[in-house]
Amino acid sequence: NAWSYPRGDPVSVGGGGVESGRAGGAMTAAPAPSQLRSECWVEKKADEKCWAWRSLDMKQFRDPAELPLGREDHRQRLEAAAFGPLWARLCPAVFLDERPPNLLVRDTLTKAIYDVPESQLLPWYEGLLVLDALSRSNQSSQVSWFPELNDILLATRRTQRLAPSLYVEKRLLDCAVTGPRTSDGQGVTWAHRRRPLRKEPPASPGTADGQWFRIDALVEYLPPWEAVVHPKCGFYQDFYMVKWGPPYNTVDYSEMENGSESLCGATWEPDECIPDQMDVFKVRAKRKWIEMQREREQRPASQAAMVMPQRPSGVEQEGQVAKKQKIFNPKKLSLNRDCAHPFLGHAVENPFNEDVDEAHIKKGWPKKAEEHPPGHTSASPPGFCSDTCSCMEDWHLGKIPEAGKDHLANHTRDAMAIKVVQAFQDISGHVRKRGLVTRRYYLEPSNGPSNPRPGMEVEAALRDAAKGIHRIIEQAAQHLPLLGLRDKKGAGTIAAVGAVLARRMPANNQEEFSGGHGPYTPNRYRLAGAPPWLSVWPHTGDVNVNNDDVPALLQKKAMPMQLVISTPGMAEETVKISIDPVAKPNGGGAFEPLTRDVVKILQGMAPKYRTLLEARLAPIYDFSAKQCRPAHVNAWVKAVCDIELMLRVGAAAHVLPS
Repeated sequence: NAWSYPRGDPVSVGGGGVESGRAGGAMTAAPAPSQLRSECWVEKKADEKCWAWRSLDMKQFRDPAELPLGREDHRQRLEAAAFGPLWARLCPAVFLDERPPNLLVRDTLTKAIYDVPESQLLPWYEGLLVLDALSRSNQSSQVSWFPELNDILLATRRTQRLAPSLYVEKRLLDCAVTGPRTSDGQGVTWAHRRRPLRKEPPASPGTADGQWFRIDALVEYLPPWEAVVHPKCGFYQDFYMVKWGPPYNTVDYSEMENGSESLCGATWEPDECIPDQMDVFKVRAKRKWIEMQREREQRPASQAAMVMPQRPSGVEQEGQVAKKQKIFNPKKLSLNRDCAHPFLGHAVENPFNEDVDEAHIKKGWPKKAEEHPPGHTSASPPGFCSDTCSCMEDWHLGKIPEAGKDHLANHTRDAMAIKVVQAFQDISGHVRKRGLVTRRYYLEPSNGPSNPRPGMEVEAALRDAAKGIHRIIEQAAQHLPLLGLRDKKGAGTIAAVGAVLARRMPANNQEEFSGGHGPYTPNRYRLAGAPPWLSVWPHTGDVNVNNDDVPALLQKKAMPMQLVISTPGMAEETVKISIDPVAKPNGGGAFEPLTRDVVKILQGMAPKYRTLLEARLAPIYDFSAKQCRPAHVNAWVKAVCDIELMLRVGAAAHVLPS
């Protein structure tokens, strides 16, 4: 199942670079336009609904399937992130007349009439699939033109359920959605759609030679509406995950713009860059995708692939996630979930029985130089093990006594430690000696120093200000705008609020020893009491919305719920929040009075502290004009949380007068 094909001017070995494939991936030079084969997929009848691709300003034609024209063009588009829906937009239109080689259509939004190449018109159903894929992607909040077309998508969803698997099976299984000028093995050049596909497999395995690179397999398939919004693709073509042959099958391409993040030695490649000799393997990948997609479509909406339903905590939740992720666990060990990577688990396996006699293990352990393998010896210190050692065991934690380890003795260090402890207990009012009768000998904290320490009044003022800011953040947590949390700028807002409001707040400095400082970032987040279409990603706290289940009419009042955060070894903590489903990303005016309350607290601080704090507040408040700035909710939360943290650190850092 191996083949090889040319890549024009490759800049990264193995064909892993998008720049190489997208800059010159076609097998032959583009022929004259007269040799171009194109096909219209829209029925040519009056007022037939369809979709046309246009530039973002809707002033000119733009082809989202066309690869960059050269290295410099590719570099500029990479820097501007100008791919997919951030490069071209869909416009609803109706067919008017033929004007060979183009078609005349009328835009239903602007009523403008323009020509479109016949191979570039999308059938109405296929355009809806593009909008559906965009609504489920992380790009929807960044695409300026999507809101004006979202009503069309929602209206369709109320009357029918889109079936991408059926569309691929009926219309694309024997058709390649490719680039505007793609040549096949017979020298024919196709525009955007090529059919029928070849039925015979490659005659012989390929050979890597020069600019030809060996393909081991086509692992996965993405239809064009999924590929155009995929961060690793970005063009309106069929895309395939290509597993490269040796020696590139072990190269990690995950950091490249088209590198696979799930498979080593693989990249996402457009149909245009894979020759038609691989058509048999393309069809296999499509059939595999159809089966998987059909299973996803048959599930209830609450179990769809893009949904993150609320799951119970504890062992039951871990088991469900492990089953869904299919973690490789042949020994069926009890796994602990990895904090950063949900597809990894950890376990400690004891290969020995509980009743194993340690004497048998110690007996074979090397205790002399001649018992060690040639070229190896024991560490010195401590030197060779003795018959009484148990350090070779992995489950003996706490059983090794420190007494008798002469190599650990350091008389100078011990004398200095005793001197430090003596000096500490001589400080009046901090500690008192206990255990003289019971011979336990320990120091107990006293009620505080008998004489006031310099800087205590400043620390008290900073602590009171921090408590006031903390109460303001609690109020802000009841007005979090859903639109602000969903977009890219809002990433981390929920996590920042949870980190500040869930940590212990010491009543005074004497409680610092008991863990009242912070904040610490939690390991897991989940929402309790939220509607079924709203959840958060467990490891980041970012909001996740299942657009398929969002009601057509949302209530205009805030939705109260609880943010539950957890950390290994600690009890779960709950933070009360409310999310406004219709407010603007800046809170719609709800944060303005809170901002002014923060300013009032800062105005009561000493000038040398106020200057530093006001600099942090500058993104959300103009001190020269004395008015609030219309800042994004994430900018507001970051600024106010930073101020609260600075005040709390200053209250616990024993600030001394300069």
